[in-house]
Amino acid sequence: MPSPPNNYTSVIAYQRLQLLNIQKLYDQLSTDIQEVSSTEDDIARELSFFEQEFERIRQDLASSGIELDTAGIDLSTDEDEPPVVGKRYDKLTVTSPETFDELVAEAETYLRQNHIDLTRDPLLQVLDSQELVRISNSYKEKYGDITWDKSDYIVVALAGIVATLLDIFLVRIPNDMEFPRGSGNPQKGSPLTKWIKEVSPQIHERLKWLEKISKVPYDFPGDKAYDKKIPGLSSKYHHRLMSLGHDPILGFNFGIFDILNGSGTFIDKNGSLPYTEQRFEKKATVAIINSRKDDQI
Repeated sequence: MPSPPNNYTSVIAYQRLQLLNIQKLYDQLSTDIQEVSSTEDDIARELSFFEQEFERIRQDLASSGIELDTAGIDLSTDEDEPPVVGKRYDKLTVTSPETFDELVAEAETYLRQNHIDLTRDPLLQVLDSQELVRISNSYKEKYGDITWDKSDYIVVALAGIVATLLDIFLVRIPNDMEFPRGSGNPQKGSPLTKWIKEVSPQIHERLKWLEKISKVPYDFPGDKAYDKKIPGLSSKYHHRLMSLGHDPILGFNFGIFDILNGSGTFIDKNGSLPYTEQRFEKKATVAIINSRKDDQI
């Protein structure tokens, strides 16, 4: 059995069903109005015909010297006329719930009263087959056919298998440890994490000379002179968080801009953007020369 629909689906189905009922009532009223209007037109034509005949007869009698006096004729009747019973129509009640939860409760009640099974998708029950086909074709024309084929399932399955194997053999837990602690049950940590911890200090020492010859204007740990210029900046701790040059996405643009212009672009504690401080000489050639030095060393 499929899972019950979410609240949004119930509300949409409720509104759709209400629109369908309103449309049905409108079509019924429109048909009846057209029928009444046609009947009134027929009666008006008949009355016009009788008036013309009466006028012709009156003129014929007048030409014969007979005057027809209609002043004293009383066409009214004393009998009580039966009351006119009009056709009764379904009454639609439209409410305005104040909260979404009240709207959901009202929607579910309305759908149950209209024999909609809430354990299944109510939209598929209130839309006819032709409309579903039309919606499906419209979606395919706009977004393309997104139906999965065998290759999609194979790719997803392989990705899941590879991810599982990587987690089992490489990722695991960061360090060797006992779990639960003190249980004497050792858990082997990730060999990949252990290898990175072993080689990273050596790599850092070998590349440390780059810090001296290729300084960037937005990286200045310990330079307290700029802590006062930029509100909320801490050169030792916060400059990496407030500098756009250190951002993994924006750093590609702002980092290059700052290097070529000898400036640093920051976000202050109030969220003001950008806050630029000129630190180095504004010459693009300086960055190019430094990069050439790096290649020669």
